[in-house]
Amino acid sequence: MKPEILTTILLASGFFTLFLAGLAVKHLPGRGVWSFIAVLLCSSVYSIGYGMEISSVTLDDILFWSNIQYLGISFFPAFYIIMCLKYTGRIPRNYRIIIPLLFIIPVITLIMHNTSTQHNLFYINPAIDQSGLFPILSFQKGPLYIIHSTFINISLITGIIILIDFIRKAPAIYKKQAYLMLLGYMFPWLGFILYISDIIPWRIDITPLTLTIAAPIWAFAMLRYQLFDLLPVARDYIYESLTDGIIIIDRDNRIADFNSSAAEIFPELAKNRIGNTVTDVLGEHSLLMSMILKKSQSGLDENTLMINDSYFKTGITPLYNHRSGEEGKIISLVNITEQVLMFEEMKKIAATDSLTGIYNRRNFFKLARKELEKCERYNRPLSLIILDIDHFKKINDTYGHITGDSAIKHIVKIINDGIRSVDIFCRYGGEEFALLLPETEPDSAFLIAERLCRSLANSPFFTGTEQITITASFGVSGISPGNDGTLDTILKNADSALCEAKRSGRNRVKIME
Repeated sequence: MKPEILTTILLASGFFTLFLAGLAVKHLPGRGVWSFIAVLLCSSVYSIGYGMEISSVTLDDILFWSNIQYLGISFFPAFYIIMCLKYTGRIPRNYRIIIPLLFIIPVITLIMHNTSTQHNLFYINPAIDQSGLFPILSFQKGPLYIIHSTFINISLITGIIILIDFIRKAPAIYKKQAYLMLLGYMFPWLGFILYISDIIPWRIDITPLTLTIAAPIWAFAMLRYQLFDLLPVARDYIYESLTDGIIIIDRDNRIADFNSSAAEIFPELAKNRIGNTVTDVLGEHSLLMSMILKKSQSGLDENTLMINDSYFKTGITPLYNHRSGEEGKIISLVNITEQVLMFEEMKKIAATDSLTGIYNRRNFFKLARKELEKCERYNRPLSLIILDIDHFKKINDTYGHITGDSAIKHIVKIINDGIRSVDIFCRYGGEEFALLLPETEPDSAFLIAERLCRSLANSPFFTGTEQITITASFGVSGISPGNDGTLDTILKNADSALCEAKRSGRNRVKIME
């Protein structure tokens, strides 16, 4: 082949690629387009520079055009990686740190190449080789040339892997675009491999020629499939930036896609389980599986599930095709742990006494009615103890209300330590408390009350300056199997027993059945 023909092809390819770059600037929207344009410009400079190099006859002219080429060659791999990341949406979190690092080797390459005659670190003994069809640059590979070649190879392979991985997971709407992108970049990579392997006769660099093949493919992608018009990064940017977990499964319940938030919720997904059945991957989550596998409804099916100690509002939305019916499902997981815990805390606040942490009067009545219904249904006993702190006003007047509050906490602790977990203990009034004892006969409740009365009297309270004895009076009432009674009646009887205990001298227990 005459050098004029090859030069014409390379120049035509370079200017055509330059035209594509201009077309992209004018017509292509979307993020990531600038990196694609930069790749086109680098390819154009490379092709034009090499076309002029092989038409040169002196070493100075050849080196001059080689320097021009390296304006494109040096930066091509960096822009190529950026373009692949932007196009596919596989943008790492430390992206702003990685980008400057990608340009370190290109900048060093450009500087060292263009000054290679001064140090021989890039080209060693550059000369003209006249043995081929036309004069070409002959040289021995310096250490920086090897680093540069390795960087190009790694970059091209990395970009190809990124595109292949994207194609494997991408929806059909993006696959044709991605296939064309991949095909276009396979040619320069193969050309580069052949060149650095010294397989091509006369050491002709065929990489610019492969760009001649790639350029029409990129043109077809731009004009036929609106490359970057339907930009996958836009979909992936939204999809991956969602804090909600999203899992897509097909009609056979195989996992088709998931975002990074879903992988954080289910570490099992992080092992790249695309294509496996949801049962194989998430089978341990039985409640979620029951939602997924049950017959699809016409609308959204929602539930609150606890997954790995967090709460998620989980929705299953069927995906329908107007021709073939259900095509799959979208599983959405919204983390509502904070709301659930806040709601539970509000329920706790509404149900408990703020000073002591035991049930308040309102919640006590609610729980007591349920226990009374249960004991009547199953013909079981139930007892109630009401206790009132003796001379509590004197404690407040003598030591102050803060000490009075501490005294109440002291009493609650002693009572709590002496009752069962099934017993219902509440602050019934200011210094008055109620204790409901399920499955307990009134006589047994009387003995329990006496024990609590003794424990309280035998547990001195420290006011801050001295120890004092706090006592309480107890009233007991209840119902035995076969004897019906309302909650109001039981409370009235226990209150009457309490009054009797106070009249009898306090610090004692009285019972009224």
